[in-house]
Amino acid sequence: MQLPVIVDIAIGLLFIYLILSLLASELQELIATLLQWRAQHLKRSVQMMLAGGSEPQLEGMSQDEIAADVLRAKDLADRVYNNPLINTLNYEAAGLLARFFRRIFNGIYTFFRFNTNIFGDRNGGPSYIPGSTFADALTSTLRIPDMVRVVSAKRLSIFSRNVVVGVRHILQPHLSDPVVAQAIDRFSKRLGLIIADYRNEKFDLLGSVVRLERTTDQFVETLRVRSPHIGVEELVLYRNEIFQQDDQHQALIATLLPTVDEVLRDVQAKRGIYNELRGALQDIDDPNSKLRINIERALDILPQGTQDGLTLIAAKARGKAQGVQNDLAEFQNELEAWYDRAQDRAAGVYRRNARGMSLILGVVIAVASNADTFYIVRSLSRNSILRGAISSYAEQTIINETPESLRGSELIKELDPELNNITLPIGWGLGHLDKQMSTDSGEKPKDFFPWLWVRIRMLAGWIVTGIAISMGAPFWFDLLSKLVNVKRSKSTEKG
Repeated sequence: MQLPVIVDIAIGLLFIYLILSLLASELQELIATLLQWRAQHLKRSVQMMLAGGSEPQLEGMSQDEIAADVLRAKDLADRVYNNPLINTLNYEAAGLLARFFRRIFNGIYTFFRFNTNIFGDRNGGPSYIPGSTFADALTSTLRIPDMVRVVSAKRLSIFSRNVVVGVRHILQPHLSDPVVAQAIDRFSKRLGLIIADYRNEKFDLLGSVVRLERTTDQFVETLRVRSPHIGVEELVLYRNEIFQQDDQHQALIATLLPTVDEVLRDVQAKRGIYNELRGALQDIDDPNSKLRINIERALDILPQGTQDGLTLIAAKARGKAQGVQNDLAEFQNELEAWYDRAQDRAAGVYRRNARGMSLILGVVIAVASNADTFYIVRSLSRNSILRGAISSYAEQTIINETPESLRGSELIKELDPELNNITLPIGWGLGHLDKQMSTDSGEKPKDFFPWLWVRIRMLAGWIVTGIAISMGAPFWFDLLSKLVNVKRSKSTEKG
């Protein structure tokens, strides 16, 4: 057999592989959409990440306790998914037609999931969550920013009260003076308003400390002007002592603002900041306060595996933070990196699972279309007209298409009129099955072993085609492009 004939046979075979691979890609994408494979895989990966792995090993816990902790991790994942930041990612189109098809898809999904819905009371979830969105959703679900603010507000309130107590102590000999008493009372109320503004998130901690400092300065200046007989030198020294003059009050803020690492460790051990937090929540007058309810609920939903992982992340973030005020932002950056690393591993698992599914789907398509590789090669080698026609259409496809524009439905639609002019050596009709069941001489096998051999050969041909289909359309397009270029270069040299 001459080399040009071999090249044409290879081009024809690869062209058929390309068409079937495009069909398989479209079917796999449709199935993945109907059954929400990507969304399910993402949700499971988030659950495993929060649980500490697919088989978490938690020191000092029994198997029953570990199982209960895994359930808590699933509950936490559900809460994270219900967070508005993530819930809004699962956008569903409106309209009567969209709702009709969505109900059909949900029915198919419900049937194949066998009544086990990983999305809880929802029919689906997002197929992709950005790392920054997940980090924000997790910290807000665990109420970590709220815990930090509640504790720091409590500490700031104690600090302001101590400031007033110190001022009263210094001015003890002059408390009977109405001007002094009125100034102290007004000073105390202004500090209370500053604390309230911080609790209501109108100012950050640095801004609130600066306001406390300026209010104290105004108080000292007021006494200096209205009561010149009172020496304010001791008040000035006291003011300089409590508002340490360093870069942005870092030393003072470090005593007021707990780090995420401290919060997580103390909440886990139920000590220190945990007790401060409980005390601060008790100070909230309204028992139905959403802040109080949400933080109390968050204190009980954190699984042990998640606590261990987040504590390590928080410790790492604390070492990287440029100042105590950047601790929470750095913690969220580390959470984002943790999530991205977990998703990189999950993506590898998904690709392996998808590859296995594509292999199964490839074999199914090969059998359904009766695409027997050995029969295809035999047909192309014996029929020069068929070989030339398929080779010509393959070359035309390679010239007109690029890997970026390669789309299964579009390409098949373009080729459909041309493919009607030729008979591809696939399918169950047009005598293909009879030819497959014949020996190389074209006769029907009469003995058992030849009869068995043609069936084994056909089965092997289906399997080879299925494996080829699972390689994917981009692989065959690239290989076909190289082969067509080789043929065209050889033709140019001869010309």
